[in-house]
Amino acid sequence: MQISYSSIELYLNCPKKYYFSQVEKIKAKKSKEQIFGTLIHSALKFLHQPNPLPHTLSQVLDYFKELWESTKEVDWQSEEERNAYFEEGIRILKEYYKKNNPKNFLIVDLEKRFFAKIKEGNHPEAKEHTLIGIIDRIDKISNNYFEIIDYKTSRKMPSQNIVDNNLQLGIYALGFEQNWPKFRKSPLKLSLYFLKHSEKISTQKNQELIEKAKQKALKAISLIEQKKFPPFVSSLCDFCVYKKICPMWKHLYQDLTPDDKQIVDLVNEYLILKKRQENDLKKIKELKEEINKYCDKKGVERIFSEEGYLQRDRQIRANYDFLKIKEILEPVGFWNEILDPSLKKLKKIWQKLPKEIQKKIEKEAKVEKEFKSLRPVFKKMKKE
Repeated sequence: MQISYSSIELYLNCPKKYYFSQVEKIKAKKSKEQIFGTLIHSALKFLHQPNPLPHTLSQVLDYFKELWESTKEVDWQSEEERNAYFEEGIRILKEYYKKNNPKNFLIVDLEKRFFAKIKEGNHPEAKEHTLIGIIDRIDKISNNYFEIIDYKTSRKMPSQNIVDNNLQLGIYALGFEQNWPKFRKSPLKLSLYFLKHSEKISTQKNQELIEKAKQKALKAISLIEQKKFPPFVSSLCDFCVYKKICPMWKHLYQDLTPDDKQIVDLVNEYLILKKRQENDLKKIKELKEEINKYCDKKGVERIFSEEGYLQRDRQIRANYDFLKIKEILEPVGFWNEILDPSLKKLKKIWQKLPKEIQKKIEKEAKVEKEFKSLRPVFKKMKKE
């Protein structure tokens, strides 16, 4: 399979969105945030474009204005919103230029396309896949020392720990190694530049980062090849262009028939009963605590009322030294019965298993029963 980092990220964020976009090829209009990010990236590429003389800030701003005026496909809520985005773009470029004058950098490449090969195992016949991507910028810092920089227009800025384990940077590092094998053993700085904050967070290339990125990519590819596309509900749903056709949301946007409305009434009744049940269980817990306090205080084990009585029974929970239990049970043939393998135990060690072992186990899986459970959520949703 040939797959880009952006497609892997899309799948990891929501397999169902990946399915709509990459499998069904359902075209969706770009959001204003996506278009804004594209225009900023284009302006920064123009800023750092190799020329006899570096571009001035005035030239960069004029270029951005031209791009802005030629972009017509955005449905702005108002002229005020459109102006706010434009002013934000001007502010970002001014702040960036102040910290990143183009004459101060030795640019190796801009928007560099790369290909990186990864295998599912170490044996010669292992299946091979190709990762592809575009690196925003590659700088040469000093002799045999380079930096990869990726621009971000998101408002959220991650922690250093997240950057140190970033999937995108791991894939980019792998791409750099394979496209420039001469510098495979050279140090490589990996940076995410958060333009709205005018801050850059960096980490250094290491084999652990690259290996983790390869394993995450292989896991995503494996699930895609198995055609597993469940929907993931998250805060990203608020910005999803496929929300109206997603099985997790489309009912909210449907014109309801009489039958549909009848089901909605049943759901309302179910949620009311479930909430009442939860309140009853909470009340029962509070009553038990008060009754136990009374029993302890009065020294009684039964309390009688018009409806009957409550009796306190003594229960014991014990822990055992299973080395000693083994000595007792093994000679009589019962030890294996309490240590039989279980799905719960298998799940506990699953992430520790090599990918090829996971595949062998998955082939042995037998579906005995498949069912769907109802989980109540007491939160009213509104159409956007």
